[in-house]
Amino acid sequence: MTDPVFFAPSRRYTAGEVANLTGSVLVDSGHSDISIEALAPASEGGENALVFVDGKRNSALMPSLRAAAVLCPAEFAGKA
Repeated sequence: MTDPVFFAPSRRYTAGEVANLTGSVLVDSGHSDISIEALAPASEGGENALVFVDGKRNSALMPSLRAAAVLCPAEFAGKA
């Protein structure tokens, strides 16, 4: 499969909107207007992607992770 997107997104969300929808807190509220254009695993990331990081193995990826936003447990937030 060359294109991992099955459906076109119905609309784009900002990091602030994702935080509100998930009950999360932005570490830096100044980034609330960043546009999220894709989802990606922690192993891949992406410039405009929302990345989910859970577990110690994936938290080790955070210092070098490329992402528009990262959804992670509070104890991992300082590693970004």
